[in-house]
Amino acid sequence: MKIGPYGFRDDGSVDDTISILREFAGYDSRIKIVEDDFGRHLGPGKNFLGQIKYSAAECVIFCDQVDIWFEKKLEVLVDFAEGNFVSHIPCLVYCDAYGYLDAEDIITIDSVSWNHGKNLREFLFFNAGYQGSSMLFNHRQCKMSAEYRGDYFYMHDDVVSLLAHCFGHVYFLPKN
Repeated sequence: MKIGPYGFRDDGSVDDTISILREFAGYDSRIKIVEDDFGRHLGPGKNFLGQIKYSAAECVIFCDQVDIWFEKKLEVLVDFAEGNFVSHIPCLVYCDAYGYLDAEDIITIDSVSWNHGKNLREFLFFNAGYQGSSMLFNHRQCKMSAEYRGDYFYMHDDVVSLLAHCFGHVYFLPKN
C-alpha cells in the first residue's frame, strides 16, 4: 500500500505550527498543507471532514495534536486493511486505545472501546462513534464521509463511524 501524502491543516493555533508545517513540507514532498479554511477555528469535526476531501490516499486515519500512538499502530491497521478491505465498499477498522494523563505521565484507562456494535442498532445504542485516532478507513469511506452535509454538525469520527455502519463494513482489532 502506498504511504502518503500526508495532509495537514492548522485550525487556528497561536504557536509556530504554521511555520513548522511549512518547514517540514519543504523537506518532504509527501507533506501537503491544506490552505482551504486555514486557521479559521472550525473545530475538529468540520476541520477533519473538510480536509479529507483532498485525500487521494488508499486509506486515511485522523491524528490530532493530543494523540500518542504506539510505534506499530499504523502497520497493524494497514496490514489488516490490505487483507480485509474491499475497495468499492466503504470499510473501516478501529482498534482500542488507552486513556493517558499527560500531566502525571500515567495511563488512566486500559481501554476506551468497551462496546462494539455488530450492526447499526447496536452501534447506535451502545457506542455511537469510535475514537478518530483509533480508526483507519479506505478511500471509498473517505469520499463518502467528505460528502457529508448534515444540518447538524457532529464530530468527524462519529460521522465516519456512522456512515461505515450504514453503508459498509466495520472491523475491530482488540489491540492498542
